[in-house]
Amino acid sequence: ALAKRAGGSARTAILLTQYGGLEIAETLDALATAGKSDVAGAYRLAEAVAGRDQAIQFDIFNRRALDLLSTGASQAALSGDLARAKTLSDTWHEALNAISETDTYNLDKKQHALTMIDRLNSAMRM
Repeated sequence: ALAKRAGGSARTAILLTQYGGLEIAETLDALATAGKSDVAGAYRLAEAVAGRDQAIQFDIFNRRALDLLSTGASQAALSGDLARAKTLSDTWHEALNAISETDTYNLDKKQHALTMIDRLNSAMRM
């Protein structure tokens, strides 16, 4: 599981093992693909990645969210579902903008995480 998630990157593997990255990724994967929203799970994850000294965890969360969307868009395009690929691609761009704005304007990270989880869940269910 670690080698697959790290994508051959030693740095990513270290971050995943040292900062709870595997747990963050697994939880986000489950929340994004759940049939219905798990509000309690979303709040637990948001609190885990949005704390004062949680910059690395927050980065892992955001990278995983973008990875889920890009992988989903690629798979949809390869299978010929171009409408889904476009939706996921558009959602990826929106997510990237949200990450940038959250960092640039020092917005509430917990709210960002909750919104991102909801955005992922909605996009993945389409």
